[in-house]
Amino acid sequence: MVSIVRMRHGEVLEHRVEFKSVEDEYKYYWGKTESQLEAIGMAANSVAGTSKEAMVKSFSDRMRSARGEAKQLADRGDFQGAVQVLLPIFQTAPYQLMSLLR
Repeated sequence: MVSIVRMRHGEVLEHRVEFKSVEDEYKYYWGKTESQLEAIGMAANSVAGTSKEAMVKSFSDRMRSARGEAKQLADRGDFQGAVQVLLPIFQTAPYQLMSLLR
């Protein structure tokens, strides 16, 4: 309870994830982007037939493409390259989802 009160007064809650390897980092972002893609897919149902539908399709297509590229890199053992492909899409997805819900 005390931490919630502190957060209301401007303290920042920080979440840190430490990986044992770059492969573990890749697996983390792979799973997270999978969840984000599913959430965007569910939200897409609420915008079907509206002007936001094209935006959702475009972002979903970019996300699937990035995940495909990352998978190919990971399959070749280039986990660092795969993370570099997934990270930008992972960071962008919450903003895309928020814009759908407005």
